[in-house]
Amino acid sequence: MSATVLRLFVDRERICDGFLDMLAGRSEKQIMLLQSPGGMGKSWLVAKLMHECSRQSPGMPYAALDFKDGQAHDYLSIVRRARDDLGAANFNPLTQTINAATGLHVNLQLSSPGSGGVHVEGSSVQAGGDLAGRDIIKDNFFLVQVDSESVYKEIEGRITEAFFADLRSLLARGPAVFFFDTYEKAPEATRRWIEGNVLYHIREGKLPRAVVVITGREVPELDLAWKHCTARPKLEALDSEHVATYLREKRGLTDVDADTLYRATMGNPQLLGLLADNLAAASGDEEW
Repeated sequence: MSATVLRLFVDRERICDGFLDMLAGRSEKQIMLLQSPGGMGKSWLVAKLMHECSRQSPGMPYAALDFKDGQAHDYLSIVRRARDDLGAANFNPLTQTINAATGLHVNLQLSSPGSGGVHVEGSSVQAGGDLAGRDIIKDNFFLVQVDSESVYKEIEGRITEAFFADLRSLLARGPAVFFFDTYEKAPEATRRWIEGNVLYHIREGKLPRAVVVITGREVPELDLAWKHCTARPKLEALDSEHVATYLREKRGLTDVDADTLYRATMGNPQLLGLLADNLAAASGDEEW
């Protein structure tokens, strides 16, 4: 998290405290859903929560994926990102499984005796992987390319199973956190994988040390069966006191009418930040 965001951060203490309780196991909740319209400071809050992970001793591993980048993230890209963020050395069996499923094995043979033609067959059967360093197996970073939907699903199942097996081994040594931001832009198939695997494993008690934070204008619609493990804190507008604190103490705008700006922005963090930026720019630097 940037020093600027930390310096300007106000409010949200209740949410941060609840998150810390989740990390420490003081709460039975493991899934935090933060849903709000744009401009309410969701991404800033996620950055703050990541900073809290880094402050733990030792630093708590976390994986972060923001879907606002517009890329077509599928389950494989999420698995690879989580592996790399959480420490690739903890997921060597997973990487071997990925390489076995995505590596290309080519057989060349004559089409018929004496014809001179060559028949090429390709299949995903390459196993293992090279070492990238002392104890990390190198990912070939190929994609799963098969014509059969059933084969694709079988490969997805193998990779998913390997991922959660390695994740459980990691969680046996301590908590780990997943952040999914701008969730409304996640592809539908990706949402199904996250909700049907990551969240489902938590609900069923199979990932007792995992914490998941999902933020966006849209978040998963979970019914009462998820209540025991899910927290839905409200991300509300800043009140007049926090607006005054932000303007005067965080931004150094001691001469502004905080009440007027509060009424003008209705406590919307994004609007307030833009107004403060403009006011700070207009005031200039008295030393020059």
